[in-house]
Amino acid sequence: YDRALDPPEDFIAIGLVFRSGQVTGENLQLVEAFSRLKAQTLRNRKVRVVFRAYQGLQDLDRWIEREQVKVAYLSPHLPEIAGLQQLCAARKIITVSPSVEVVRGGTPIGFLLEDGRPKVLVNRDAAKTAGMDLDPELIRLARLVR
Repeated sequence: YDRALDPPEDFIAIGLVFRSGQVTGENLQLVEAFSRLKAQTLRNRKVRVVFRAYQGLQDLDRWIEREQVKVAYLSPHLPEIAGLQQLCAARKIITVSPSVEVVRGGTPIGFLLEDGRPKVLVNRDAAKTAGMDLDPELIRLARLVR
């Protein structure tokens, strides 16, 4: 939970970024799960979920601006992951990933399953760089990653 997440729009756009052709199997289940969020609100704002096949940093930058993405899910094995992290940090976009390595590399938040249980990972340095103000309760529950 990022207490600094307060966009001026009446919605919060969550962008899911996948490699081209990667929306199958487990990723398809993730897309379906995120799609169910469309009926939800977050901080009194409607949730809007948008998807994108990765086609390069410039394309993604234009897509982020056009769709007004505030939270970006970066799927594992994306090319140019460091560039993606820098782009999102510069735009103050919250990034999340299901990969410990990607979180260690500069993505602020990670979600994964360990022994069938959901785990939250937090890279505090990356969160600070992204301008996030994380709730202390989240920090207490999370596994901190450097």
